Amino acid sequence: MVIVPNSHIGQNQMVNYSYPDPRYLVERQVGIAYGADVETARHVIIDTVRQVDGVLANKPVEARYDEMGESSMIFRLAWWVGSIVDERPVVDGVNTALQEAFSAAGIEASYPSHNLNLNVKPETVDRISKAWGEQ
Repeated sequence: MVIVPNSHIGQNQMVNYSYPDPRYLVERQVGIAYGADVETARHVIIDTVRQVDGVLANKPVEARYDEMGESSMIFRLAWWVGSIVDERPVVDGVNTALQEAFSAAGIEASYPSHNLNLNVKPETVDRISKAWGEQ
């Protein structure tokens, strides 16, 4: 039970997540490493999320390739739970199940990476090598 003052209700927009239908759509993003097959990843995500306790079986599960991120392919996931109260425990279950499913399918998690290309003259490389070798 939540008690909300009338002044707060009159001055703000209120969202009742349980009226008229308590079911709640959960949306999250997950990034996977470039090089993974997009359709394989999509099927692994959808099949895995559908099997998690608390995800409504009679509602769709979506996995859309949403963005080409700096260091990952970002999928937007969407699934339904019975009520907003179920969101956090189900998200935990989904994240845990996806981690295991990605590992089993050989889909690598993404992590930020940067390439640094230096153009160095050969004589500079020799000088640095000698300096490091002398220490």
